Amino acid sequence: MGVIMVTRGAIGNLHNRTAQSFVELLEDECEIEPPVEFRANWHRRGLEERITFFLWSKGDYQQFAVRAGGPTKCPVVPGKAINLAWDNGERAWVAWREMWKRQSHDAFTLEEAAFTFFWGRPSVEPIGHQLFRAEWPQKPAGGKTSAQPHWQVDWPLTDLEHYVAGIHFGMGGWECEHSADAEENHLSKHWRRFAQEDTVAILEKWAVRTLEYSLDQIVNFYQKDLV
Repeated sequence: MGVIMVTRGAIGNLHNRTAQSFVELLEDECEIEPPVEFRANWHRRGLEERITFFLWSKGDYQQFAVRAGGPTKCPVVPGKAINLAWDNGERAWVAWREMWKRQSHDAFTLEEAAFTFFWGRPSVEPIGHQLFRAEWPQKPAGGKTSAQPHWQVDWPLTDLEHYVAGIHFGMGGWECEHSADAEENHLSKHWRRFAQEDTVAILEKWAVRTLEYSLDQIVNFYQKDLV
């Protein structure tokens, strides 16, 4: 099946619905938009250019976080539920990123969607305590031997000298159809699924359910005395 093209209007409707669904799980009203300087004309970017959307708070203050492995800041929004053991104002924080590529006048293709989850107190400084990621590169983005979509962590091991990074934990099932763009003899061919049949509907469902599940796991199992 070929790559599905999506119109500007469909992307806007997707973001409105998804942000509204996210509100049930997040403390602040939120929106999914590009950075401020690109909002007015994101749909007029050059052909083959990528447009990146983030999850932004509509509140008075925007908290940022720093992803592991680099200095790049990303906007984050706090989860609504908290653990009673978090007694210093700690929260679970959510970063969301979508990348679309402009293919023609009003046709865009999804390149990638991803969550990054953090934990910590609100601060004027970016939060740096990253927990894990949930990522879904589409064809042909992403490695050909990685499960799609997948969970990914970047954690120091207990000896503090070794680091876990770059391992992709599959979340799309173990009986996916063979993907023609995967390495022919690599076992990842059973763990690759893409938003091909209906990009907007599938992405929306994946985003809302992944957010709901991830926040539930953090709140119920990430105890303060583990850090």
